[in-house]
Amino acid sequence: MLRKTIITASFALMLGLGGCAPPSDEPKTEEEAAAEATEQQAEKAAEEAKEEVAESEPAPAPKPRPKPRPVAEPEPPAPPPVCNECGVVASVTPVKEKGSGSGAGAVIGAIAGGVIGHQFGGGRGKDVATAGGAVLGGVAGHEVEKRARSTTYYAIAVNMENGSVQTVNVPDPAGISAGMRVRVVGNTIQAR
Repeated sequence: MLRKTIITASFALMLGLGGCAPPSDEPKTEEEAAAEATEQQAEKAAEEAKEEVAESEPAPAPKPRPKPRPVAEPEPPAPPPVCNECGVVASVTPVKEKGSGSGAGAVIGAIAGGVIGHQFGGGRGKDVATAGGAVLGGVAGHEVEKRARSTTYYAIAVNMENGSVQTVNVPDPAGISAGMRVRVVGNTIQAR
């Protein structure tokens, strides 16, 4: 039915346009008036046909939008491997270790103490003072020798990357201080 209406409207429009002449000042004849009316009817029919076609056609389906792809969060970088020899210095503590006495200090101390003790007292008191001076001098001489032979070393505590705490005794810290990153190799410490 729609097609028939369109064809009729198109045919009427063609007929009406075929006899068009430029407007004139003369009055229109009946035929001209009828042709003009037919032309207007054809135009009206063509417009109605266009409207029917527009109404009868379904609206175009909207283009499907692409679904957003889920954005995967980047994987965090793998932690660096744990260095079992590496760590941070927690503390540097000097430790004084007494040396061992060879006996020479005791002998020298006893002689010196005996000589000093002999200066005091008289008679039997002099002998007691000499013996007491020798004993005290021997003990003092032994202590002096041990202190003279004492050594100082440094106990360095290191918090290791693997979670343990290691203490290394070194004779000289060589510029190592608390908070410094180091590597422990055997009984030595190296700055990193």
